[in-house]
Amino acid sequence: MEAQEIEDLLRQSVIDYRRYHLVDQNDIERPDSVEEEHLQVKAKLAWDTLIAVFADRDGCTEVLFKNAAIPTDEITRLVLGWKDEIAWPAGFDTSATLRTADNVSDCVARIEEFLEERLWPFIKVVRYATNICILLTRTDVDVQNLP
Repeated sequence: MEAQEIEDLLRQSVIDYRRYHLVDQNDIERPDSVEEEHLQVKAKLAWDTLIAVFADRDGCTEVLFKNAAIPTDEITRLVLGWKDEIAWPAGFDTSATLRTADNVSDCVARIEEFLEERLWPFIKVVRYATNICILLTRTDVDVQNLP
């Protein structure tokens, strides 16, 4: 994801989490059960994203995010400040990042760099390319090292 997409995802995560958890019980136009379920799913995904990225932050608690006395904009600014403190891998916040490897252990190391707990919510697509032959059968895939 690009830097702006990352910020947008974090902003939306704060909004989606609070939208579900801070529903005004006295609101005349309460969401119907289908809409409420949809809001709950979005809130769960939002919280999973926030906790994956900021679990190491003492302030990243449901108590903070559910506190109606704190404006959503203030929590969003806090989250974006946490984002600015992340040590991103080189080129991570661009539209595409290319990594190459000459052997299996090098490949694993490159992949693990992006599988850190806090980075996975920001990965859209992972593509692998190899110059080995793959034989397809009806029941299995067989990777062969053929000339």
